[in-house]
Amino acid sequence: MAKGVRTPTEVPITFKDIRFIGVVFKDVKHREFQFFTLLIFLHFLLVRRWNPSRERCWKKIISESKRYEKAFRFLNRMDETLFKTLPFLRRFCCNTVLILKK
Repeated sequence: MAKGVRTPTEVPITFKDIRFIGVVFKDVKHREFQFFTLLIFLHFLLVRRWNPSRERCWKKIISESKRYEKAFRFLNRMDETLFKTLPFLRRFCCNTVLILKK
């Protein structure tokens, strides 16, 4: 969906990629974020009519943070509650943070 704003070699990271990284680093940890918070992006697409192939929606969240702060906090709390109950759903999240030790 966002191909128009990605570099030619930019692709989403996969769990297979993370396992491969484990070959190079002795310790690999990852934590996934944003499940319900992705609903904000649906708002951008369906209500605001922003095209994700023309604009990076995450930049809009930052530049208009005051406008979306309450919704983001609420959805983030929903994410945290969901992941405490059903942690396997993290694999369907949009963002991951990697901690790598050589």
